[in-house]
Amino acid sequence: MKRLSQMVVAALFVAVCAGAQQTETSVGTSPGSATRVGGIKVERVSPPKATCESAGIAMGLETDGGLPEMEFWRQGLLCVRHSDGKTEALRDGLPWGGGVVSAQGDVAYWIAEKGELHVFSPKANADTVMDTLPGANLRQMVWSLKGRTLVYFPAKADPAGIRVVNLDSGARNLLAGNFVGVAASPDPEYVATVEWAGVERVRVADGRREDMARVEFPADAAYSRSGKWLGVEATPAADPTLTANGNNATVDDDSPDCTGGAFALTVFETATKRVVGVPFPKGFDTVLDFEFSPDEGAVAVTYGVTGCDYPGDAARVFVVSLADLTMTPVSPENQLSVEAHWSPDGKKIVFLDYTGSDAGIVVADVMTGSLVRITNPGPNGPDKWVAWR
Repeated sequence: MKRLSQMVVAALFVAVCAGAQQTETSVGTSPGSATRVGGIKVERVSPPKATCESAGIAMGLETDGGLPEMEFWRQGLLCVRHSDGKTEALRDGLPWGGGVVSAQGDVAYWIAEKGELHVFSPKANADTVMDTLPGANLRQMVWSLKGRTLVYFPAKADPAGIRVVNLDSGARNLLAGNFVGVAASPDPEYVATVEWAGVERVRVADGRREDMARVEFPADAAYSRSGKWLGVEATPAADPTLTANGNNATVDDDSPDCTGGAFALTVFETATKRVVGVPFPKGFDTVLDFEFSPDEGAVAVTYGVTGCDYPGDAARVFVVSLADLTMTPVSPENQLSVEAHWSPDGKKIVFLDYTGSDAGIVVADVMTGSLVRITNPGPNGPDKWVAWR
């Protein structure tokens, strides 16, 4: 949920910036109306309606390495980009970034105004209301990595707890307790829960709990494809040098601090409980997102610098080897790159280029380092990768 809230705020910021950059365009009293401010005629011009097309993008250049079809969000559109670079809309009117896609292609999304959870099946072109929770706020939802088990965590719901529904069997369960969030489980028979003291897995059938990682103040967690690794983002231990007696202390500074929390990544080998602390590259002090490679030998990590907005003043994607913790930069230096996702064959990584107002998706070849931009939303961005097809 941490990432979703950051992206929503950033999306609003980008939209405002994009509107401000339109030449000879200002905000009037209503669409199409005009007035005068200081002798200058001010007229409101609505941005063009979003489509899935990307102006100025050459098609097919990146497909030599076999980039598969992918789905992405653009405003209220769920789009698919085919392997030849052509795009089409799968569905309109969806909340931007507010949905998750199962391995079978089902799209679960939340309508906040109605308190409704929907599942849209593109194959059947069917939309089903799965749950109605008036007054509730959805904190997080995930699909199991295998099967069609949907796990969702609403706040202000009665009764409180994490809800589980198996779309194949129709079985529903409620897990009561105090939680921070949920993580996609590699086994649909279990739910992975993020709690204040770490990550647990809960067997859906009988509620039996098992500790998977003990970490204080976790914010997010994710498994590798088979469940060999479990990665946990958490607030790092306090630095004893940054105290009231330290050189970097600001004892007399009582101004409001807008700086967000910093997070470190710890990886646990689930079978042995071996702990791997993932270090920071020079110049970075927080982890924004991460994803394990398909072969489970590496993890793509977006590192950032703690700041007052998302993604901050610096954000760069690195590939970290889990064998020796060597780091290889993937995205360019001095640009804002976030949300790294591996292609199914592990040969490419897509990420969101957040540097400009037209935040689009870039694909990087892991072996050669070559970069190709594959979407361009213009004023309708940012785009957001959703799933491979």
